[in-house]
Amino acid sequence: MQLIAGKTLPLDCNQHRLGGKLKPETIPGWGYTLFRLTEVGPMLSTRKACPPGSPSGPSS
Repeated sequence: MQLIAGKTLPLDCNQHRLGGKLKPETIPGWGYTLFRLTEVGPMLSTRKACPPGSPSGPSS
């Protein structure tokens, strides 16, 4: 099983990551584990220059 938590944002050509904590909780009466994303941290980025023609890159 794979869990992907994310956020939709306008981005440039760099690699971006969000930090945060997944807190496991057991659903009472069912025994299943629920994961809550808490304490979402700042976005990290490589901050490299974007090539021409790419999003947020030079126009020419």
